[in-house]
This record gives sequence, C-alpha cells and structure tokens, in this order.
Amino acid sequence: NQTGGMLEDEYLPILQKYVSGSQSRQDTGAYQSADEVAAVVMRVMAAENPPVRTRTSDWSEAFTKLKTELDPDGRKQQALVVEQIL
Repeated sequence: NQTGGMLEDEYLPILQKYVSGSQSRQDTGAYQSADEVAAVVMRVMAAENPPVRTRTSDWSEAFTKLKTELDPDGRKQQALVVEQIL
C-alpha cells in the first residue's frame, strides 16, 4: 500500500481524499498561477487603503463567502479592535 510518505494513521483517509480532490480540481479554474496571485498582491500593496484580508480568485471568494460575507475585507473587525482594545 503506497501512502506517498504519509503516516498510516487515522488521518490518512482524510488526507488522501483531500489530495485526490485537489488533483481533480486542477482544470476547474480553482487554482491560479504565481503571476495571477502576484498581480493581486501588487494591487493590494499599491492601494491607498489596503484591505486587511483579500481573496485572490473568484473561486476563493465563493469558497470563503460564508465566513467572510459580513466583513469581506476585514476592515470592520480592524475598526472594532481599534475601538475596543487599542
């Protein structure tokens, strides 16, 4: 049984499923090139008021929507920290 160097423990089936799913998404547009990510990073770095967090693709935006919908750029949380803690 080949595990690709992964430990044969209770996490192996979960990790194998994740890796398999990751490989099957390669042609779906879920992944980006280094140049595509770099373009997003450069745009954020050049922004006058950059977001605290940003997603680098439409896929990642959709994937994280449930978590980030109320504060997509993190500025609300940042303001709350400044107001209540700093």
